[in-house]
Amino acid sequence: MRIPWTRLGVLVFAACAILLMSGCGNLKKRTAAPTGTRILSARTPAPGEEYYDVQRGDTLCSIARKFYDAPSAWKKIVEANSDVLKDPKGLRPNMRLIIP
Repeated sequence: MRIPWTRLGVLVFAACAILLMSGCGNLKKRTAAPTGTRILSARTPAPGEEYYDVQRGDTLCSIARKFYDAPSAWKKIVEANSDVLKDPKGLRPNMRLIIP
C-alpha cells in the first residue's frame, strides 16, 4: 500500500529531518547546576553593590522586588550581570548575581 504524500507532509518530513541532522533532536532538559556549584559573575561588586545567590523559584522580578521594592528594576540586575546572564530567561539556581 502506497501512502499518498501531500505537499504539507513532505515539508513537515523535510523540516524534521533537518532538525535531526543539525543536532536539535538531542535537546536535553535544562537543569540547575550540580549542588554546590556556583555560577559566578566575573567581576567583583563595587562599593554599594552586593552578591545574591539565586534560589529555586526566583525570577528577576522577585529579586528586584526584594532589593528595590520595584519588580520593574530587573533590567538593572541584567545589565550588572551581563557576563553571566546573557538572556533574561537564563536565570538558574546557584547563580551568584551582583545587585547594583
